[in-house]
Amino acid sequence: MEGLRLDQFLTESFKDRFSRSELQKWIKDGLVKIDGKEVKERSRKMNPGETVEATARIAPAMDLTPAEMELEVIYEDRSLAVLRKPAGLAVHPGPGDTSMTLLNGLLQRWPHLQGRGSRPGIVHRLDKPTEGLLIVALDSEVQWKLSRMFQRREIRKEYLAYLLNTPGELEGKLEFPLMRDRNDRRKRSVHSAGRSATTLYRVTDVMKTRKGRKLCRVEIDLITGRTHQIRAHFAHIGCPVVGDDLYSRSAKEFGKFGLLLLAQKLQFTHPLSGKSLSFELPEPHRFLEFHRKAVFY
Repeated sequence: MEGLRLDQFLTESFKDRFSRSELQKWIKDGLVKIDGKEVKERSRKMNPGETVEATARIAPAMDLTPAEMELEVIYEDRSLAVLRKPAGLAVHPGPGDTSMTLLNGLLQRWPHLQGRGSRPGIVHRLDKPTEGLLIVALDSEVQWKLSRMFQRREIRKEYLAYLLNTPGELEGKLEFPLMRDRNDRRKRSVHSAGRSATTLYRVTDVMKTRKGRKLCRVEIDLITGRTHQIRAHFAHIGCPVVGDDLYSRSAKEFGKFGLLLLAQKLQFTHPLSGKSLSFELPEPHRFLEFHRKAVFY
């Protein structure tokens, strides 16, 4: 992130937990130091090797009220669970979002998670419109260990998606650094100052439509796990995910199918028992329906 403004650096580092305006106030109030020295210039550019320290009192503003929710739990033991997150449900509350989230349902099913921070049990997330496998930590020690495993890329995540258009190569690697889009804060865009992001993909089926379009089905191995990584990477090469209303202008055409992106497979070693765990979801009905009807588009 060399060359980023200090406020941009903090926004990226905190992974959207705080708004940029909030972080700018921290800087203005003298709560941010670089290499031990107080810095009050939000536009100050970052250099390699610097250490940034931010201190603030944080009052959780999110709704942590337990709520009845039908959860599809695929695996559960005393320390963790694996469940299927439905499309259209956020994992946890975001800035300015007061709608019900998966976290409310987790607190209802596992009451002992109450009081364990602002995101109890959450060790990774899926975008709100994305369906698929999600790990939940049921123990504080395991939450820390799983978080470390994600940071070290010791948890393998594989996705399934349908794309508008087809990549130039049927199998390949997308390596484009990503950062928050400067014109639309909801999005991520490719930028040399962004965080490294790597996506492996393999096209498993190409569908030619009556209108002369080429759609495709891809299997994706996510090496890094940046926000919107799959959606932003494929949009960048002109092959957005079908049903993506943020990265594709043609989303309305396929709205009835939703976002056709599935977190289909998870493989990892249990952080306590050392047992190898592997989970896989079948292809959802709406994906199969799109596949059958693709020829008409």
